[in-house]
Formats: sequence, structure tokens, C-alpha cells
Amino acid sequence: MNEEHESSAGSRTASLVGYIARIVIAVAVVGVLVGYAMYVQTNEGEATVVTRFGKPMRVIDRPGPSLKWPWPVEQAHAIDTRLKVFNTPYTETITKDQRSVVLHTYIVWKVIDPLRFHESLGSPNNAEDKLGLMITNAKNREMGIYDLSNLVSTDLQTIKTAEIEEAILQSVQSRAEKDFGIHVEQVGVKRIAFPEENMSSVLAKMRANRQAVAQKIRAEGRKVADGIRSDALTKKEEELRTGVERAARIRGEALKQVSAIYREAFGLDQGREFYEFYRALEENKRMLGPGATIYMSTDHSFFPLFSDAQEEPSGQSAPPKGPPEEVSGGVTRK
Repeated sequence: MNEEHESSAGSRTASLVGYIARIVIAVAVVGVLVGYAMYVQTNEGEATVVTRFGKPMRVIDRPGPSLKWPWPVEQAHAIDTRLKVFNTPYTETITKDQRSVVLHTYIVWKVIDPLRFHESLGSPNNAEDKLGLMITNAKNREMGIYDLSNLVSTDLQTIKTAEIEEAILQSVQSRAEKDFGIHVEQVGVKRIAFPEENMSSVLAKMRANRQAVAQKIRAEGRKVADGIRSDALTKKEEELRTGVERAARIRGEALKQVSAIYREAFGLDQGREFYEFYRALEENKRMLGPGATIYMSTDHSFFPLFSDAQEEPSGQSAPPKGPPEEVSGGVTRK
């Protein structure tokens, strides 16, 4: 009997221990599940919006673990607060000069008010749809102030792309922050396209602008060339004038020296006689070229060397003068 009683008591004890162990395990599992449901992890670059029965209660904007009531009492919604880039779809708009243009833009944005963002939009996809619509409306409104040449032109002074981008940014920035808790960092024009019917007119206008620039460059080139030619002619005239003056001075100095030599030669008796003889030969050589025939009297002063009328010694008479001599080719014949 005692053995049976002890065996029965041990069985009940083991059964109780097993039951308690199962309860502890169940409580531990429930505690883990509850703790996991209450645990909130906020990552870097994120914010967490905690809602209670669907109503936003608080925002956790510090990275790290936090606690909340388990679902379905409270629920955590992670919101990315980093910068994001959104490319808007192609939209056609009309410029001030009634030209159709297709602008492809991009938006750089981020969430700065997670609670307002969650209440108004809830997800990044909804935010991009809303921003795309806002940018389209702003483009249509702002492009009505500018001409097509402010977007596409060969003259850099007329390009106002940066001004248009800033105008679109200012148009959507304040409303996005106020209504959706979004800060629009930048709006830029990524690509400009034209409808098929406007392409020919745009190309014609660009061609006309290039031709005007080419004509201006040619006119400036001709002006510079005329200036260079004018300077060259001026320098040429100056060089010629200087050369003529130098030649005249050199010729004058030479004539001066020749005159001095002549005077010096005439001052000497023997030198004068030789000079007169040499000059007569030179003049005869110059005047009587090849094949020349001249009839002159031998007593002519031009031919003193060939004249027979020379003074004879005293007591002798000069021989009679004969007919004029014939000089042919430098040969004298009686």
C-alpha cells in the first residue's frame, strides 16, 4: 500500500511539474510575442509615427529601440525622411508666344513633418503623384510668362532656364510644406522636347540666329582686315618716304663729293688736262654708239681731240683744212 501511495504521489508531482513548466513556457512565449509587438525599431534616416486605433499619437524621430502598446491598440508606421528624386512624366505646356513645348522635370524632396505627411498622404507613392500634379500646374502657370526662346536659343543672354526652375520651385515649395509636410529641395528641367509640328519652326529660328551670329563675326573680321591693310599701307608709305629721303641724302652727299673732286681736279694743270681728255673720251663713247654715223667739222669744240686746228710752233702755219671728216662706228675717215 505504501509503495502504491508513494508511486501515485510521485506521478501527481511529475504531472504538476510538467503542467507548471508548460505554463511557464506558454507565458514566456506570450511575453516574447507581446514584447515583440511592443518593440519599435527606428532606423537612421527614418521616423516612426505611432497610431492608436488608427489615430496618430506621437512621432519617434530618434534612431534606436522604443516601446508602444501592442497591436491592435497601437501600430508603428516607418516613414523615410531621406532625400528622394522623382522624375515627373512628360507634359506638354504652352509658352507666352503660343509655342508647344514638352518639359521633363525632376524633383528632389524629403519629408520634414512625418505626422502631417502620414495624415495627408500616407505613402511615398501618393506623395509623388501629388507632387507631379503640383509641378504640372506650376509649369503651365509659369511657362505662360516666358517665350520659347527663354528655353531654347543660341543667344545665352536670352536663356532663362534657371529662372524658370526657381519660379516653379517657389510655386510648389510653400504649399508642399504646409499641406503635406514635404520640403521640395530642388526642381530642375531634365529634358526639353518639341511636338512634331513645332520642330521645323524651332530649327528655322535656330538657323536664323546662327546666320546672324555668322554675319556679325564676318563683319568684325572684315573690319579687322581693313584695319590691318590700312596699317600696312601706312607703314609702306612711311618706309618708301624714308627710303626716298635717305636716297636723296646719299645722292646729295655723293654729288657733293663729286663736285669737290671736280674742283680739286680743275685746280691741277695736269689733272685738268687729263680730266678734259677723259671726259671727252667718255662723251664720245656715250654719243657714238655701235653703227652711229656723224658728220661734223673737225674744228668743232665737241671734238677737240680730233681737231686739226691746233696751235703750231711759232714760224709754222697750220695745214689747210680739208672737208669734214666722216665718223662711222667710232672710225674716222678723211
